[in-house]
Amino acid sequence: MPLPGTGLITVDPQFVNPQEMNYNYLETSGCIDAGNPDLFDPDQTCSDIGANYYPQNLSPTGDCNDDALLDVMDIITIVNNCILCEPEDCMDCFCGDLNQDGSVDVMDILLIVNTILSN
Repeated sequence: MPLPGTGLITVDPQFVNPQEMNYNYLETSGCIDAGNPDLFDPDQTCSDIGANYYPQNLSPTGDCNDDALLDVMDIITIVNNCILCEPEDCMDCFCGDLNQDGSVDVMDILLIVNTILSN
């Protein structure tokens, strides 16, 4: 382990589940916003330390299953719980309204697909 010094952390990075190879950060990780202050994560916050970043839901992200990943499971969640559901059974779908037009529809799904494909 490196000796403490400027820019080094020696604490547990608080990964979600390293045993299952999920190296996303928990909300309390010291790696969040602790990277290069001149660089920014996709959520426009200060860069995080490491290969992954912790999305700080400052705006809709599309991560509707809250696993810190944007993938096909989010699309399935949005379609099932925000588009195909009966109005009285629909969940709060703010996370899926990526174009912020007040509704979750195919345009939001297209934005998520484009985001996934661009990563």
